[in-house]
Amino acid sequence: MLQFFVICVLLFNKDALTQDCEAEDQYPWSYHGPDNDPYYWDDDYPDCGKKDQSPIEINSKDTVELKVAELQYNGFDTPVTKATVLNLGWTVMVIPEDDVSRYIQWGKNTFIFDEIHFHFGTASDPGAEHVIEGTRYEMEIHFVTHRDNEPDSLVVVASLMQATDDQNSEFDPIIEVLPKIQYRNDSTELESDLNLVGLLPQNGGSYYYYIGSNSIPPCQSGYEWFVLKDIGEVGNDQLDEFMTLYSVGKDDASDSCRMGQNYRPEQDLNNRVILSSE
Repeated sequence: MLQFFVICVLLFNKDALTQDCEAEDQYPWSYHGPDNDPYYWDDDYPDCGKKDQSPIEINSKDTVELKVAELQYNGFDTPVTKATVLNLGWTVMVIPEDDVSRYIQWGKNTFIFDEIHFHFGTASDPGAEHVIEGTRYEMEIHFVTHRDNEPDSLVVVASLMQATDDQNSEFDPIIEVLPKIQYRNDSTELESDLNLVGLLPQNGGSYYYYIGSNSIPPCQSGYEWFVLKDIGEVGNDQLDEFMTLYSVGKDDASDSCRMGQNYRPEQDLNNRVILSSE
């Protein structure tokens, strides 16, 4: 009887996190496919079952506070004038193509900027990946970088966004092209300049740091994560625009196959150390 109860609880928790989209089962992995959502990833991608996975829940009482270098964003105040915007089914990605040198400095370490992508939901059903002090925020933006001269050494800066009734105009260049990428594998070009600094919180230098993994399959280990402490803002109406996107092609599109809540549930910390910048 107890075993039956435990199984029912697990199934309930899974259903509470996801709305099944049967059409997503045609892809190697998904967030909402009945047979290939995050609870099944390690069946086909063994690394997803390792003990160093991302995302995680961060509680300040469990972190180690150190006086470490702040993050410095170089070239981020130069607006992106040319970029490709893609619907990859699992996210919206923006890849700058304007040949501007953008990098993040962390002490003597240099991280070359590659792209940004978005994990999102709504105020009632948030979609950020990392959970902070028990709170899952509505959006998480990943600034994906790599160590200078080490293209395979990936470093992700995670910027969390809280939903408000006020609109954040810095999102406008992305919002305005979303109608052109409604379906999986759609792509378009940026039409207005994008200010990357505007997608960071006011204090983008303060962070939590830990060693984790890619938060999507194949879940490679060794990713460095900087989860920013300050929380940015995104408008409720702007989140609604993101929620119009589909995770599947046009022929398979239905309300159950919207892209929202595109996050992996938090993974066990397994004795890893989380550093907290002062």
